[in-house]
Amino acid sequence: MKIRQRSVCSTCRSRKLGCDGKRPTCTQCRLSKRECGGYPDRWTFVSQKNPSEGISTDRTNRMVRGTIQSNTNEKNVPTAMLQTNSHVDSSEFQFMRSKAPRSSLIPSPLDVNLPIADEASNIIFQCYIPEDEKDLVGSRITVSQPRICGSWVEILPYLSSKDDPNRTLAMSMRALCVNISQPGSDAILSSECTDTYYTAVHDLRKAFSVPGSRSNAQLVASIMCLTLTELMFPQAPIGMSLHIKGVGAWFEALGPTAFRCGIYHKLFDGFLPLLVTEAFRFRRPTFLASEDWRREPFSITAPSVMQKFLGEAAVIPSTLHRIDLACGSSNQRAACVLSDGFSSLLSMISRLEFFEDQVRRDENAISCRNASKDQPYTHPTILWFADITTANVLVYIWTFKTVCLTEIAKLVYSGLVPDSNERLLSGRLSLFLIDHEIKMLCESICRSMEYLTQDKMGLYGPASTFYPLHVAYRSLKRDSSQGVNIAYCEEIVARLVGKGLRVAPYIVF
Repeated sequence: MKIRQRSVCSTCRSRKLGCDGKRPTCTQCRLSKRECGGYPDRWTFVSQKNPSEGISTDRTNRMVRGTIQSNTNEKNVPTAMLQTNSHVDSSEFQFMRSKAPRSSLIPSPLDVNLPIADEASNIIFQCYIPEDEKDLVGSRITVSQPRICGSWVEILPYLSSKDDPNRTLAMSMRALCVNISQPGSDAILSSECTDTYYTAVHDLRKAFSVPGSRSNAQLVASIMCLTLTELMFPQAPIGMSLHIKGVGAWFEALGPTAFRCGIYHKLFDGFLPLLVTEAFRFRRPTFLASEDWRREPFSITAPSVMQKFLGEAAVIPSTLHRIDLACGSSNQRAACVLSDGFSSLLSMISRLEFFEDQVRRDENAISCRNASKDQPYTHPTILWFADITTANVLVYIWTFKTVCLTEIAKLVYSGLVPDSNERLLSGRLSLFLIDHEIKMLCESICRSMEYLTQDKMGLYGPASTFYPLHVAYRSLKRDSSQGVNIAYCEEIVARLVGKGLRVAPYIVF
């Protein structure tokens, strides 16, 4: 038996929703514009099997810059593994670790009450989409203007209204809603957060085993919900990476022409930044680098600057991967690969600068503002942007440019490309200028964080900072004079955790 929590208002209890217990009105009622019925004074008892009992993780004793308090008894969420294609080796990762049998860890679907689909999609919309974007995102799937922020969210009401015999999308939406509702200050997730996630993953895996399900857009939307849910978990993002890898395999199997319009196009828009960023994180080639994938999905709807930029940047991980392989060899073929990789990186820097110039043509694209006095910062001014899309384009240009310059410097210092210095000079570069440029780029990334982490940016803005912060932090750590900027990065990560994005230190640090 367990005591039913009195931190759930009567409205959320009757509607079977997670509740954050805020008073006088909880967040769920406020976002859904319902009257909060208040909190019960009397205790009631319900029968309970605790499916999360005994769950542990190897990460519970890890200290990450003091951002998340370590507790050896902390009940962290184990990583989910979604087997969507034969390339995902089930032996690489564990679905969960526990002394209890696996079947007892997954709540029966009959025991889990679902929120109303419209209400769940509304909560996700309100919490995920930046405030300034909400008026631009329509509920119809025929919106022609390409949008990165809301492309997948705007089709949730449509998909959730379709027949969903396995309740896969409904369960995934509920898992995301429940985890969004968990206060960011709570280092330990509630059993409801873990239970709804386990159930959603279990149902998703079961749904993928049904013949013909692999072309089901509902399942991809479910994976997006679970991917975002993993951002709330205080652990390494292995499950998130597997979700993204599974969707990438699904996209690749359908081919680029399937994503020209409609729901599939919206899903492609939503996953494109995740797929490209993941390729950078692991320095692995991605199918998105091919000409067909850069052209076909946008043959009907013209791509935005962000989508064009991501399409071109998708070739960089392939170059990094070839360099990694060649560095382990000393033969003539490896030397040619390194030389070609060096040239490719120099060429890509020129392309990144071209995209930056395109964005900066708008005089309102970027400006400087005085830093708030109540937020300690290393500069008297911070960077401000015309909108969230402009901010992300510029921040990711600076991030990818930092990656390219760092790799070029590594090749020059190692002597693996004999004529590298001469080739730098021909492009009006030098090691000194490269080091200086990297510092300036990292500083620009840091100065952009105040804009991206505003409360009005929803979850999208703060979540988009992970990889740029990771690149900037790693670069700054190599310079002993950058202690103040390093401390600022750590402060931003603490803020991200405070917003409920508990995975942040495991990605950034």
